[in-house]
Amino acid sequence: MSENKQNDYVPMIAKTIYGLEEILVKELQELGASDIEAQNRVVTFSGNKKFLYKANVHLRTAGRILVPLSQFTISSKDDYYDEIKKINWMSLFGLDETFAIDALVNHSRAFDNSMYAGQLAKDAIVDQFREETGARPSVDTNDPDIQINIHVNKNIITVSLDSSGVPLHKRGYRVELSKAPMNENLAAGLLLIAGYDGEQALIDPMCGSGTIPIEAAMIALNMAPSLYRKHFAFMNWNNFDEELFDEVIAEAKAEVKDELKFPIVGSDKDKYVIDKAKNNASRVRLHNKIIFEKMRFENQFPPEEDGMLITNPPYGERLDIPAIDSLYSMIGDTLKQNFDGYDAFIFSGNLEAVKFVGLKPSMKRKMFNGPIECRFLRYEMYKGSKKVSTPPDSTEE
Repeated sequence: MSENKQNDYVPMIAKTIYGLEEILVKELQELGASDIEAQNRVVTFSGNKKFLYKANVHLRTAGRILVPLSQFTISSKDDYYDEIKKINWMSLFGLDETFAIDALVNHSRAFDNSMYAGQLAKDAIVDQFREETGARPSVDTNDPDIQINIHVNKNIITVSLDSSGVPLHKRGYRVELSKAPMNENLAAGLLLIAGYDGEQALIDPMCGSGTIPIEAAMIALNMAPSLYRKHFAFMNWNNFDEELFDEVIAEAKAEVKDELKFPIVGSDKDKYVIDKAKNNASRVRLHNKIIFEKMRFENQFPPEEDGMLITNPPYGERLDIPAIDSLYSMIGDTLKQNFDGYDAFIFSGNLEAVKFVGLKPSMKRKMFNGPIECRFLRYEMYKGSKKVSTPPDSTEE
């Protein structure tokens, strides 16, 4: 990327979570990307340097933005070493900068594990510098200036620069966490799958550290999720254009709306957790936009007559929650009694407990929260007699 001019379009790769690929495609379309194609956990696209900066600042469901440097096939470890060494690394960074390699190996005859692939690539890069200059750059796996991504798929090797550095789901606001927090990009993805756009009230009655309400407020106010992030890896590249990046940030700030049209409420039974959520919201200047309150779910009423409820209740795996089935039964009872006219969305990794909600979902989507297989369920809470209940054992798997 360093040798490309500002308006040259280059291929890029956005990594994401399983189940969010279609949402990320839509985000890229709305942002103005070219050549968009969804694959498993990634979406490929093309853009210029300004778009690279915009993608890092604006995309809600992406984890990293990679810029491929080279793709080649190998038949041996020697081929791999030689091809890595052919890349002009000295044009990308200097001796005074640190680097690290993130390697992933899938079904390769040349490599038994990802660690060795990364080590051999490091040797090739260091050898290039040493042969040309007599010195070598240092490796820093904790906070490198240059992050290199290598994907080995059978005998096909893709070498990329990671333009993001720290994963994009780390927006910077969530310093204080609850016991089992949800990643920010997953929370944003759930909201977008649900169709949330700020044109309706929204409540999360088990909000924990506030991730869902904060991401909802960002969507409703058209606030770029990484607007207040201080650093991206591309800032260390030789071709970083500070003036162009400042333009991207200025444009993003100009697009932020002043006020919410409808209320966003986050509640939890634990005051200590609610205080954490308020503090997190303050870091992105949203503490005066979101209503945070201490309230048990069973005592909760919606902020408006119609709206959307999205929540991520405990699964009973990472949290020690007794009588998990009773908890989910209470959720279903509260929805039926208090939330007429609402679309209720539950994201859970306890596939048995969700049956005790006692309502038939109109949508059921397989997703993951880290390694935990989950379901994202929609319950349409019709007013009056249209509500449909089902016994716990009749919910589909």
